[in-house]
Amino acid sequence: MNFFYETNKSYNSSGLLVSFLQYFRLMIQNLRGRNISYYLILFILIFVLNCFSIIPAFGDHITGKLLSYNLITQNDTHFTIDLFVRDFFDCQSSSGANTLVSPVVIYEYDSVTEQYDFVQTNFLDRILLDTLSNIEYDCLALPNEICTVTSLFLETITLPIIDKTYFFANSACCWTENILNIVEPSSNGLLLTKSISQLEQQISNSPLQFDIENSFSICNNEITSFNIPVNDADGDSLAIRLCNLYYNQDLVAPPYSEIIFVDNFSFQNPMGDNGTVSVDQINQSLNFHADVQGNYVVSICIDEYRGGVLLGETQLELQITVLNCSNVVTASIINDFIEADGTEIILGCGENEIQILNTSYPADVIDHQVWNIEIDGMIETFTDWIPVVTFPEPGEYLGQLVLNPTYECPDTLNLKFHINPTFQIDFEISETNCGDDPVSFFDNSLSDIPIQSHCYIINGDSFFVANPAISFPDTGIYQIYYSITDEYGCQLELEKSFYYNPINADIEITTDTSICEENLFLPYFNDEDFDDWYFENNNSSTPIQIIEPGFQTLYATLDGCTFSENIYIETYDCNAKLYIPNVFSPN
Repeated sequence: MNFFYETNKSYNSSGLLVSFLQYFRLMIQNLRGRNISYYLILFILIFVLNCFSIIPAFGDHITGKLLSYNLITQNDTHFTIDLFVRDFFDCQSSSGANTLVSPVVIYEYDSVTEQYDFVQTNFLDRILLDTLSNIEYDCLALPNEICTVTSLFLETITLPIIDKTYFFANSACCWTENILNIVEPSSNGLLLTKSISQLEQQISNSPLQFDIENSFSICNNEITSFNIPVNDADGDSLAIRLCNLYYNQDLVAPPYSEIIFVDNFSFQNPMGDNGTVSVDQINQSLNFHADVQGNYVVSICIDEYRGGVLLGETQLELQITVLNCSNVVTASIINDFIEADGTEIILGCGENEIQILNTSYPADVIDHQVWNIEIDGMIETFTDWIPVVTFPEPGEYLGQLVLNPTYECPDTLNLKFHINPTFQIDFEISETNCGDDPVSFFDNSLSDIPIQSHCYIINGDSFFVANPAISFPDTGIYQIYYSITDEYGCQLELEKSFYYNPINADIEITTDTSICEENLFLPYFNDEDFDDWYFENNNSSTPIQIIEPGFQTLYATLDGCTFSENIYIETYDCNAKLYIPNVFSPN
């Protein structure tokens, strides 16, 4: 990692803030032993400094934290350490990169009385700022926008050797909002503690050191070994484990509250049911596997042993980000649609010669490509970037695109071709439209593959049959939209204009419909308006014999349309005699 040292110690050119900080440091030191609440002084100081965005008590987008120290010198009565805090932020943080100091509260802990006595608060100056590298995969690439910034805060302090344990605490608020495994992450921060036991003070122990070089972003559906570069100058034995997380923003003495995990998550199982975290003690790493994208909080503790005796622990809290990573090379084509299993479908609608458009990327690292397509039971191979494939007959064909088949990072794409070379759409409308009768439509489409669906859209109404009969409200021009889809998904559409002008005519009877019995009845009507006429059960335009009174149906045709009229015919006995008297009797 290449840290750079900051040389501008004016804190954003504000000498007033530096003087204010130094003044409060002296105040806290001088007030030791007096009857004044150190917590009150600490609260006022943190509140004021936070208003100037100098300390990280109310930072955001924080993704990790480490608290530890380096032993510098030691004698019989005192020891000197470099006390340091490392904060990690994502690059979208609005305040992480602007934080200039980090407070560490120091207590003395008596293991007999289990009491914590406040010693002092040290405000560590930021001395380093850098951007971490992303993890490099052989065949995958993290998204470009992923970025982690780390800040190092440090102060050299000298403490007396005591028969108690020194207890250090540092916190920051808050985690990023979209963390999946803890409750209310935007309201919970990071709290880290570090102890220097009486034994460590006596034996001049220098604790283990982390050297984090990579951001905490991993790829989903990949087993990622996240190395924890740890070294110990004393050669002590180290044991890595997952540990609990705590939070207390005010940095008062313990006990501290545990951070609550979401159901199905815990500090031992931080990736939940959809992932795993395992510890590799030999390689000093954590192995992650997750298939759900998102952010997860993970707490790592490393215990330090000498001669089987536990000297202390160092805790590192991290936000692991699981991402959908892209392949170094990605096989891609222009498809018509993708099936549920990821197979890409190419349609040959009305053609059996297909040009496959290759959109694989990045082209400059693609060594070569191989297209394997099964035709007539044989595998045909094509090596062109954009091949042209001729299929002998309708049907379904399987294929595959393999990029860099001899390269260490190939990529494969499964293909399927749906070929329907004879696929045409057409329909016709009945030429004869009579009166208020529905208009008949007839599908004349051609297809080698069964047509799965038909759709007519007329005057805002839809009809999903091949040959509908449709009523039109008025004479006029109508737009007829028609589409068909075969079983492979090929679709065609067609639009035609249709002038609806139905044939209408009325039969008008112009004579009396009464005749003599046994006579033939010949209708008198406006027959000149029709092409032909006939009575029911009579195939020609001839009179019919009427036996008894009743209704007869008269049919008249015009341009293929038939109109009818019911006629009631009355019959009379024309042979009957009527006698009229020619004399009258007076009585």
